[in-house]
Amino acid sequence: MILLSKASLWSLGSLDTTGAKTDTHWQPQRGRDHGLPGYNRWQRKCGLQPFMTFDSMSQVMRKGDINVFKRMYKSVEDIDLYPAGLAERGQNSLLGPTFSCIVAQQFNDLRHGDRFWYKNNQQLDHPFSTRQLAAIRAVGLASILCEHTTISSLQRNPFLVPNPGSCSRNNMGPRPARWKRHKILHV
Repeated sequence: MILLSKASLWSLGSLDTTGAKTDTHWQPQRGRDHGLPGYNRWQRKCGLQPFMTFDSMSQVMRKGDINVFKRMYKSVEDIDLYPAGLAERGQNSLLGPTFSCIVAQQFNDLRHGDRFWYKNNQQLDHPFSTRQLAAIRAVGLASILCEHTTISSLQRNPFLVPNPGSCSRNNMGPRPARWKRHKILHV
């Protein structure tokens, strides 16, 4: 097991600015305990180019983070997923390419594994009319957040890096909460 200095832990986000421990420092060890593959293996799984040298990681990470990895690991093949994923910079996203791939795969698996997902063709009885399905498709996370919270300013796609928008009801699509209630089938 690698022993980390206070400076190394802080640079990986494991200590807050006051020096107090956060749960983050345990994540690489938990990943190892659960048999998670290393960072480069995830790169390959996601169809991304694995890194052959530490310096080649400059495509997605800051020099300071790469220097921490150089001190902590003997080889790029040894780097744990969690700290490397956190160190990645995203383009128009808060997540870098590896974590973006993993999160996208998780959403895809959740959606296609849910037999009640409204687009799932394996439903025995389709509970929505064609018009209602069109309205559902027009609703996004921004409209749901604006409808059910006190948020007053939000961009259309809240998954992108912030770009202030408006919660104007006119540009957020239909409001399914106003639909007439229909008989609900219970399984």
